[in-house]
Amino acid sequence: MPHRHAIDLINDEILIYFPYNRENNRALREYTQPINLHWDRSRRAYCLDAAEADSPEVCDILRGFASRRGLRFNRAAAARLGAFVTRSTGERIRAEIRAIDHLLTVQTMPNPAADGQDELHDRLHARRRALTAILTWPAFPRRPEGCDIASPGCLFHLRYDDGEEETRVLAVTEIEGYDNIPPHRPLGKTLGTARIGDRIPLGRGRASFTVLDITD
Repeated sequence: MPHRHAIDLINDEILIYFPYNRENNRALREYTQPINLHWDRSRRAYCLDAAEADSPEVCDILRGFASRRGLRFNRAAAARLGAFVTRSTGERIRAEIRAIDHLLTVQTMPNPAADGQDELHDRLHARRRALTAILTWPAFPRRPEGCDIASPGCLFHLRYDDGEEETRVLAVTEIEGYDNIPPHRPLGKTLGTARIGDRIPLGRGRASFTVLDITD
C-alpha cells in the first residue's frame, strides 16, 4: 500500500501522513521542533491536538514543511492552517513563479558563484519548488470565514504609527503591481506568523506597525 503524503484535520486531531523511517522522522522532528508530535502506529500518522493550530507559528511551520516535502491537505486542515489558495492568491503565486524564472534565466550573472549568487540561486529554486507545491493545495472560492492568519499569496494591510497605510505581499522578488517583503528576511518571517490585529515592532528603536487586515 503506497504511503500517503498529507496533513488532515479529523475531529480534534491534526494527522500528518508521512513515511515513518529514521531519515524522515529526523527531518520532521527537526523542522517541527516546537510542536508536540507523536507517532500513532495504528493510523500510521504523526498526530497533534488541533488546538495547537491556534498558534500562527505552528500553522506556519506545518505549511512550510508541507510545501518542502510535497504534502497535501484535506479541506478542513487547509482552512484551519491557512494552507489554501484562492483565485487572487493563486494569481500572485504564479506571478511570483514567473518573476523567479525571469531572474534565473534572463538576469543570470556571467559568474554565478560571484557575490553570493550561489546562495541566491539556491534560495530562488527552493522558493519556486515550494510555490509549485502550494498550487496543489485546496482551492477555495474565497478566504474561509474567520481565518485571521497568513496564507500563501495573501495581502497584508498595514498601518504604521504615523498613520501611513500600505499593502504588502510576501514574495522573494518584486511582483508587478505589489510591494513585496522577502519571506526569508526577519520582517517577512514575522509577517508569516502574524494574525490580524498584531502590532509588530520594526526593531532598533524604530516605529511599529499594526496588521489591519489579511485578505485575498
